[in-house]
Amino acid sequence: MRDKHTLIWNRAIAADKRLAGEDRIGGKGPFEDAVTLTQKSEMPFNIDEMYRRLTRWIVTAHNSFTPVENDEFIEFVTYLKPALEGHLVQSQAIRDRILSHAGTMRQQMGQYMRDLPGLMAIACDAWTSANRIAFLAITGSWITSDWKLEETLLDFIELQGAHDGQNMASAVATALTELGIQDKLVALVSDNASSNGTLVRHLSTAIERSSSASCWDRDKGHIRCLSHVIHLAVMLLLDTLG
Repeated sequence: MRDKHTLIWNRAIAADKRLAGEDRIGGKGPFEDAVTLTQKSEMPFNIDEMYRRLTRWIVTAHNSFTPVENDEFIEFVTYLKPALEGHLVQSQAIRDRILSHAGTMRQQMGQYMRDLPGLMAIACDAWTSANRIAFLAITGSWITSDWKLEETLLDFIELQGAHDGQNMASAVATALTELGIQDKLVALVSDNASSNGTLVRHLSTAIERSSSASCWDRDKGHIRCLSHVIHLAVMLLLDTLG
């Protein structure tokens, strides 16, 4: 940086000195606006708001929980707010905060979806990771009152037990029930795996037992994923061609 962009480097060094109270010889330099900002009144510091922003950064940047225990990170934060020295939480507390916030957001999401004027389609897909952990993802799609298509992740579940249709149906039914949207289901989209036929049968039975208001028809409302069908056809063609 110093060798390739000497002018910018020198200006940055000069700005650092000004912010530190050094080298403030008259005249407005190129970074004088930055100095002016430090003289304006600041919002009162709120530690809960700080942790809310910190956990949001960890989640959106896909970071682990452990950066809060890193010495350089602690030094950086306490430089910005010296009063935090010795009072920063550990990674376990960050994990607990994130899970608590996720629970709150999930409750809000469920309330929003229960208030939707129309019905909802869901899509399910299961796979096993490289370290042999089975997951099931459930997404939801719906049309808003102003005719906009919306979709979101309803749940991301680590499957326990057998990786079969009955077990997946139980996981999907639990997710829909927890959100209170089992009566909203109008269609389920899946690939053509045989286990998904079993999933649909068991899910239909579970929903019928839990609610009499459901309008889902498992025969008409099970939609096979067209992309998956095309993919299978292309792979078969390529195998045939050798």
